[in-house]
Amino acid sequence: MQYIPEGYCPIQVTKDIQTLFTSNLAGINAKLGRNCATVFVDSVYSQLVAGTNYLAFATGGDGTNAVVDLFVPLLGSDNVPKVTNAVAGWNNKDR
Repeated sequence: MQYIPEGYCPIQVTKDIQTLFTSNLAGINAKLGRNCATVFVDSVYSQLVAGTNYLAFATGGDGTNAVVDLFVPLLGSDNVPKVTNAVAGWNNKDR
């Protein structure tokens, strides 16, 4: 199953991207019903909308993996980043 929707472009996993997903770990855990202490972003894609959508292939500290959607609103808005979806499991052909 291919998870990457139209309009998303691959981007580099930087320290800032890793920090963004780590700081939203509680939301990721809530969507997945898990309690991972850490998350590692294996690869990531972005889509510019009224902010930025990020779609990441990530691995939890327990070794499980998930596809995570995170929305970051435009700068200057009062909104904070939000995990919009997380689906357990992926393999290399998905990304």
